[in-house]
Amino acid sequence: MPHEHEPGIRPDLSDRLPATDRAPKGGEGPARILPAVASATDGVLDPEDAAVYDKLKERRRERRRKTLRRRAIAGGVAVLVVILAVLAVSLLTRTPEQEALAVTDVAMRGTYATTVDASGTLEPLSSTVITPEVEGTIAEVRVSAGQSVKKGDVVLTVKNDELDRAIESARRDLQDAQAELSGAKDAEAEAERAYYADEVGEVPVETVNSAIDAVNAASRAVEKAREAYDQAVATAAKRTVTAPADGSVVALNAQVGARVGGGAGPDGTKPLVQIADLTQMKVTVQVDEESISKIAKDQQAVITFPAFSDALVSGRVVGIASVASNGGEAGGYYGEGAPVTFAVDVLIPEPDPRLKPGMTANVSLTVEKIDDVIMVPVTALQTDGGESYHVVVETDPETHAVERRDVTVITQNDDYAVVGRPEDGTGDMEVSPVADGETLVISGGGMDAMDGAGLEGEPGGGAA
Repeated sequence: MPHEHEPGIRPDLSDRLPATDRAPKGGEGPARILPAVASATDGVLDPEDAAVYDKLKERRRERRRKTLRRRAIAGGVAVLVVILAVLAVSLLTRTPEQEALAVTDVAMRGTYATTVDASGTLEPLSSTVITPEVEGTIAEVRVSAGQSVKKGDVVLTVKNDELDRAIESARRDLQDAQAELSGAKDAEAEAERAYYADEVGEVPVETVNSAIDAVNAASRAVEKAREAYDQAVATAAKRTVTAPADGSVVALNAQVGARVGGGAGPDGTKPLVQIADLTQMKVTVQVDEESISKIAKDQQAVITFPAFSDALVSGRVVGIASVASNGGEAGGYYGEGAPVTFAVDVLIPEPDPRLKPGMTANVSLTVEKIDDVIMVPVTALQTDGGESYHVVVETDPETHAVERRDVTVITQNDDYAVVGRPEDGTGDMEVSPVADGETLVISGGGMDAMDGAGLEGEPGGGAA
């Protein structure tokens, strides 16, 4: 019958082992049990005991795996502790020279330029909004958006039958007046013949004069009728709308069948047709009050466009507003007034053919330019607290020895300061004490030893 075991109690299989494999009582019996059981499973143990034995072996393997994992984790922690200790020792024993790595830059020879940057909207230099002068419905549109047109080209036609009827009525009135004039002239001629043929004076002169007056009145009536007819024809001719000048169609809201008239497009707000001269364009930018004093007519500008990364055109200032665009109205940031700006018009004499009115244009205005000078980064300028400046020059790249050189800042912008002309340069500007390509120490390095070398200054102070 099956063997019954209590949970958690290992079964004693020693009674089932061969006598030769049993451990002597009082000796190290447990050390011999498993090998004996292993040999006995070939034919001595029943299936239930074999299953119990397999579980014992699996537990033993699991304990071995756990032991190996614990040893691996402990080894990793030990290695990490060693690494952290090494890093701590390195940081604690690092010398001041290692901490004070030098930050350097170089002096450079070239063209100094200061710019004012602003953005605006591209506009045609001149444009014309075209709308019919007569009311009616659009019968035909003969242009498309973006199309180039010449002066006199037909843009669209308008249908208005009333104008045709007005022409016909004026024509009839003119014909009637001409007939009246012809009859009056015949009556005048008859009166004159009768007057000169009558020898006894039976035809009074008043009759002749009256006939002459009738001719004059009929002539005036003909002239008035002719003017009315010509006016009707001219008005009807306005149904054919033509381009007033050469240009390109930059706006087109005309649709066949739409009602037009009154000088506006079909919806009363948008232009029916707009033709612009795109051979020259302009950008109007807003310049803040701090920079407007630097802007002057004919200053050069470089214009770029987000729509075309490769489109770069040149322009020049052609107009500067005398009155602020916004006047500093309230409503700016932090409750303060809005920044005061002035409108500046920049002409683009030769625009890229791909450019279209309404595109965003980024304008960079060159407000100051000096050729062939020595420049140093503004961050390399050091000051003793006054208005005088000096730079720290590295004189030996191997020993990192430095020396102080006083400089005169002739002009500067946010990035560079002009400190003189090159030694072989020309002009009235004084020669720079710094040469092209010399290394300038901004902070750290040999600057930390300036006091020991008899130099004074505030390392890394920069220009005030």
